[in-house]
Amino acid sequence: KKSNCKCSETEELKNEAASLSVAGISKTLKAPMKIVWFNQTQVLRFFTIVDDETLIKKYIETVIRRTFGTNDAMKLAKPISKQ
Repeated sequence: KKSNCKCSETEELKNEAASLSVAGISKTLKAPMKIVWFNQTQVLRFFTIVDDETLIKKYIETVIRRTFGTNDAMKLAKPISKQ
């Protein structure tokens, strides 16, 4: 609450080379997934036991679309329109 629900504003992540990890079972992949965000780099790392490169690429693309895309660009593998 102190960071207004913004991960980048938390005290722990203001430190140089800090990271935030979120882990659990992905409903989409039906498998364990861990996502690590590295502060000050805008780098995300994805860890999973799923051995399907195409599926993982679509999963990561969906994460990117949900963060940076528009509401109509939310489906897997649907091109983001250039507006």
